[in-house]
Amino acid sequence: MADRPVEIDLNAPVQIADVPRVASAVWRWWTGELQALLPLSLQRAVPRPPAATLLHADDGAWRFADGSGQRAGFSVDPGLADKDLAREILSASDGLSLKRLAVVLPAARGLRRRIELPLVAERQILPAVALQVDRLTPFKPETVRLAVRMVERDAVEGKLIVDCVFVPRAVSDALEQRLGGLGFAIERFDIAGEDGQPEGFSLVAPEALPVEQARPWGKLALVAIAAGAWFLAGVMVESAREQEIAAWQARVDELRPLAARSIALRARLEGLAKPAALASGHRGDAVLAVLAELTRILPDTARLTEFDQEGGRVRIAGVAQDAAGLIGLLEASPRFRDVRFLSQVMRVAETETDRFEIGIALEAGTP
Repeated sequence: MADRPVEIDLNAPVQIADVPRVASAVWRWWTGELQALLPLSLQRAVPRPPAATLLHADDGAWRFADGSGQRAGFSVDPGLADKDLAREILSASDGLSLKRLAVVLPAARGLRRRIELPLVAERQILPAVALQVDRLTPFKPETVRLAVRMVERDAVEGKLIVDCVFVPRAVSDALEQRLGGLGFAIERFDIAGEDGQPEGFSLVAPEALPVEQARPWGKLALVAIAAGAWFLAGVMVESAREQEIAAWQARVDELRPLAARSIALRARLEGLAKPAALASGHRGDAVLAVLAELTRILPDTARLTEFDQEGGRVRIAGVAQDAAGLIGLLEASPRFRDVRFLSQVMRVAETETDRFEIGIALEAGTP
């Protein structure tokens, strides 16, 4: 069998809604382990499910790549009309599976943070971070997708070190809406690393996270349900695969005659494309660029508690050991001008720090 650890948490609560997903995951794991026991010649004869196709949604171009690396990819221009874009994707796919699509967003679209959490179960890390979105980022929880990756678990100190990624939903939702209109289902959203390759995250919206129920089912009921699910999964998996292929073929047949449709349908498609074009033209990384510049300039003795940006004006507030010295540091940046205090600096005697509120104008044309 494959040499990898398997963790089973017997204290995890179980819900009826989780049974199909858990049974399917167990079935995929078990069949994979059995297939690994076969001789190499038989392993080649047994078909494996295709890997998800990667869609690199870069600015100005969409690049489709085979997740398994066995087929060549292709690029399309997202600026095309929906009917032309669908026709070009279908003609260029050349055997590349489009049933499972993983969208890879550029690294510049995400905000990364490394945080420390109390020692909790791994399944509770993502909900715990979702509750702190407005504290960790300048975004509201309902405006982002997020993902986490555990870096270190320190049982002695009772803490976790976690890498977090936050992506504004203005970009991802526009992509999801347009791809859905074209007939493509997105399996997950990922984000590219510095080398441009996907990092293996699965970005989710906070409201999509499961809510644990206060009363878990008994372990005996879990065993009975799991046994039934194992039996049903073997019967249903082939049927579900055939239904998925048939549904996709029907959608392909529906897209082919789009060129001959009426003017009314064409006007409807162009109307659907306008919101996506407006959303794709929005620069979601503008706030991130300002935050990165403030992080570079401000000393370790200063801490921001408030950040507001409206147009070309920015307001920051916080505490620092030497608030008066911050004006000179900020004015030295080529991005900022007209730096001034918006209110009187207050000295906090208990912490020997200054409480400040500063207004900044952004230089026009800076990236």
